Amino acid sequence: MINRVIIKNFKGIKYADISFSQKNVIVGNNGVGKSTILEAISLALGQNNYGFELTPYLFHRSTWNNLNKSFLPSIIIEVYLDNISGYEEFTGKNNTLRTECLGIKFEAKFDESYIELIEAEELTQIPCEYYTISRSWFSEDVVKPFLQPFSVQVINSASSLHNVKMTQFITRHLQSNLSDEQNRHLKTTLRGLRDNFNANKKVSDVNKELTEIAKDFHDKLEISLDLTTYAAWNAISCPFVDEIPVHLCGQGEQCILKTIVSLSKRNKKEGRFNIFLIEEPESHLSHTYMYDFIRLLESQIDGQIFLTTHNSFIANRMNLSNLVIINNQNGVINSLSLSKEENAELYNYFYTTTDYPTLRLALCKSAILVEGPTDEMIVQYHLEKIKKYVFQDGVELLAVGGVRFKNFISLAAILGKKVAIITDNDGRTKEDIKNLYLDEELKTSHETISVFTCEDTANSTLEIAFINKNKEKLADLAKIIRKKKEKDDSSDKLQDFMLKNKTTWAYRLLESKDRSFETPDYIEEAIRWIYE
Repeated sequence: MINRVIIKNFKGIKYADISFSQKNVIVGNNGVGKSTILEAISLALGQNNYGFELTPYLFHRSTWNNLNKSFLPSIIIEVYLDNISGYEEFTGKNNTLRTECLGIKFEAKFDESYIELIEAEELTQIPCEYYTISRSWFSEDVVKPFLQPFSVQVINSASSLHNVKMTQFITRHLQSNLSDEQNRHLKTTLRGLRDNFNANKKVSDVNKELTEIAKDFHDKLEISLDLTTYAAWNAISCPFVDEIPVHLCGQGEQCILKTIVSLSKRNKKEGRFNIFLIEEPESHLSHTYMYDFIRLLESQIDGQIFLTTHNSFIANRMNLSNLVIINNQNGVINSLSLSKEENAELYNYFYTTTDYPTLRLALCKSAILVEGPTDEMIVQYHLEKIKKYVFQDGVELLAVGGVRFKNFISLAAILGKKVAIITDNDGRTKEDIKNLYLDEELKTSHETISVFTCEDTANSTLEIAFINKNKEKLADLAKIIRKKKEKDDSSDKLQDFMLKNKTTWAYRLLESKDRSFETPDYIEEAIRWIYE
């Protein structure tokens, strides 16, 4: 399998050195290079070489300026392989690490034999027309396309393959899953269709007229079925799903079908293994279809997976231990892989509770964790009050439920995220609340994780704390959140209403244009701390 990939000067990646395992769920914010990594692997393995055109825009933008004729930039993609028997002769040190190992190197570099042609001209862009593209083993032997130890399957649900292209894709993969005998039977039947077509009286009458028209130049002119080319299979045959041509099905159904036929392909040649490059499988898929997709991966996949996603459900279901978190700093890729051995119980928790927004935590700069929607809306209220908004400066606001704080806190510690936990004290001291959510290690070794709750145990809930913070404006508050004036608008009666209608009062306050109410001190403190 592939255990490491090194990329230089390819698209948005100036340099990347990433280690991989059997299953890899690659996540990151938009534009960091997730798709580029899959494309690079595909190029190195020879999947996209046909029709590949080298242009200056395939080079990292840092190479465009100040071109040096004596040292023109190259694109290098190295795929390091292990646990592959029978290919020992192709091991070598023709790689960036200068390590004796097995691997494949893709390189696009300037051909020095053309140096005289560019010496007299001023270079304003990379002269791609003088570049050569090569794929070689680390032994420097040329890679033979049909003598590789792997079978590559590219599943891109984000792309739009419609009509003929979709039909040809699925037909080609279906054909690859049939035995030689089955393919012979189908092609024999197709030839029989041609014979029946030609023997049809109406067709015969048409062909007689055509022959008469062309008799001065040819003995025979007729319409028939062309079954002489390899493309005849794709041109004539068409897969149907529930009696509907596949290209007329919805995009979600097409994506699932593409996945099914790709996963079902098995290369029976000894020594080969399957590599699946899967791009954003959540595109065009409903929640039900996403579940079916993951079930397919869990039950049918036999090989190595490289999957990109923005979907927490998929990440959780694929197990967070397989996450490869990508960050891009001026073209240099940093990656973080999670260790299952140390945190198996935590990752299994999110595997079984798949709907939790783990990727929002993984990809943010910092996060505010609250118990539920009421707390979430009041935090938003305060943010608007101080002219900030949710997600500003990479800050996430997550309602995760109080009983689940510990799991998210543990995940945040692993990810190295700055996290503020806002919670009710429920009549307990602040120290008791800290002890409840933070173990001794977290309290002493993670200054980036902090718990915020009301110091006064009498303010046991957000509702009570909010009322006590705004004692001078209760009439105004009651008018907004109750929508009508009561005969007895005492603080006790207002408190009772808020406790019985938690989300309602918070929603009405947030929806109002009035931003004059004060939020409890512990909420203000948490927000100041997270934005420091």
